[in-house]
Amino acid sequence: MFILFTNCLRLHAIELLTNMIFCVIIQEQEKLMNLNADKEMKIVIVYYFSGTGNSLKAARDIAEKCGGSIASMRVPAAPTESGGAIGFVFPVYYGGLPNAVRQFIRQSDFTGGYFFAVATYGAMSGGAIDEVNALLLDKGLGLDYGAGVRAYPNYIAAYPMFRNAQRTAAKQDKKIAGIAGEISRETRNVNKKPDFTRKTDAVNILASKDCGFTVSDDCVNCGMCAKICPVGNIELADGKPDFRHGCEQCMACIQWCPQRAINYGNKTQKRRRYHHPAVKAEDLFV
Repeated sequence: MFILFTNCLRLHAIELLTNMIFCVIIQEQEKLMNLNADKEMKIVIVYYFSGTGNSLKAARDIAEKCGGSIASMRVPAAPTESGGAIGFVFPVYYGGLPNAVRQFIRQSDFTGGYFFAVATYGAMSGGAIDEVNALLLDKGLGLDYGAGVRAYPNYIAAYPMFRNAQRTAAKQDKKIAGIAGEISRETRNVNKKPDFTRKTDAVNILASKDCGFTVSDDCVNCGMCAKICPVGNIELADGKPDFRHGCEQCMACIQWCPQRAINYGNKTQKRRRYHHPAVKAEDLFV
């Protein structure tokens, strides 16, 4: 009888001790969760440059995942909050940065504590991420995280637009979700001192390639091309687009023209048009 009583007490003690340990574990987990919440990265802003919407969609998804907001690089950057995170999302042109992105970073003052860049590309990301890092290093800062994501290739002047836009968009969304997760954890993967040499030849060539654009009599003077051009390279003269030789070759004017009146030489008349299926033209207006 005494042995039975002793065993019961022992079991009761073990149960009490187990409950105490469990409560301590729960309390420590709650403290850790609260600590992580306090340390959660605050995204000040995600800047984007986009012609047909691929980079805009990526910027939106990253901002939504990380609790931030977006702003177009078509307008000067507003003052940023010190200690936050700042991102740049952009397409790759000719293996590098669009000149508009390059100038935006050069001309802006940033005070963020964590910088990231995401490049959307059709073939390869080239040296775009390294150049963002180099531009930030020139400011005494530096890139913390960089990634590339394959998007729908949209350079209609060089090749036809394929039929797999929805499938490619879904793959982009999946890739961006993973990238956004890494950004939210403030992942760092960039060498602060890249071996990078800027090349300006492509920039100078692209600026004057708008001489190849043609405008047919199908133009109805709607002004869509002037509104959609991300660098303001199109002005209307007597209602018709006039190209001002500051082109990025984003092809937005061709892709978004509702009358298919704008083409490039004799290459694009019969090619299908493309923009990201989740982006509307007015989403890109500033």
